[in-house]
Amino acid sequence: MHWCLILGVFFSSLSAQGSPLRGGEQVPLANIFEITSVAAAADDSKGWCTPAMQVGPRVFITAAHCLAVFNRDQFLKIEGRGINKRTKFSYLSLGEGLKDELVFSSPECKHLISNIPDESELTLEQMKRCWANDGQADLALLISEESVPGRYLSISQKANSVGEKLMLLGYTPDCGGNPRFYRATWFAIYGFNNLQVIFDGSGMGITDHDSSACNGDSGGAYLRISSNGSVELNAIHSGGTKEENTEVSIHGKKLRVPRYFAGGTDLTSVPVQKWLLSIANQKGIEICGINISCPKGSIRDPRGF
Repeated sequence: MHWCLILGVFFSSLSAQGSPLRGGEQVPLANIFEITSVAAAADDSKGWCTPAMQVGPRVFITAAHCLAVFNRDQFLKIEGRGINKRTKFSYLSLGEGLKDELVFSSPECKHLISNIPDESELTLEQMKRCWANDGQADLALLISEESVPGRYLSISQKANSVGEKLMLLGYTPDCGGNPRFYRATWFAIYGFNNLQVIFDGSGMGITDHDSSACNGDSGGAYLRISSNGSVELNAIHSGGTKEENTEVSIHGKKLRVPRYFAGGTDLTSVPVQKWLLSIANQKGIEICGINISCPKGSIRDPRGF
């Protein structure tokens, strides 16, 4: 059954309400280069996914469902501070990639939906329990053929925690209108479902009261920002909802999804970190925070940009 889902953001064909930035603030690409270089598919002109961010000399990280974009070309287009090049690449994924038909497909979710009255609005707790086929990973590594010097994001070794606030960086032209800008906005961690971390954007917005996902946020980085501005990479965005209480058909019922919901692969979870370490060892590659220590870049609170 088709859920009318585009994984960068649920129900993206609907018109936006409020600020076009949906709670976020524009961040110039030059500021992104202070913390990492980025890699996009060389022929990707639609901005369907945020460019993969560099986490090691040959390694870029994204959402597994974004491989549909990268697979269209044999080359990565890499940009960074003083870097502009193309390189061939290979990839590996943890999870098959979040697909429309898998979002509400777990047995627990089917049982949950069977007990919800028709035309109800799902709560964040219910979305958490249903999300991503019982919280499956949606993660991929892009491995370039050659080493690319630059700034690398370091994957955090400190576990995410409920109530913690992380900043999402997404490349979302439909939320900013400028192709050389990213969008930064804040989300609070609501909870966890296996390998997925669940976010609530209510009350977290910069330009509006609330934060919500945008088209193209898929594969975007959730960052932990310390008091001195240094950053660590804590999660990779899979999908989320907009401002609207949108009605969808799920297992024969008409239900509304909650606003300001988002979810992504938890990079601080033990199974994900073990997978990253195993890939680093198998492929002989370096991943910051996993098998090498890397200097941390810094970024200001986007309210200061």
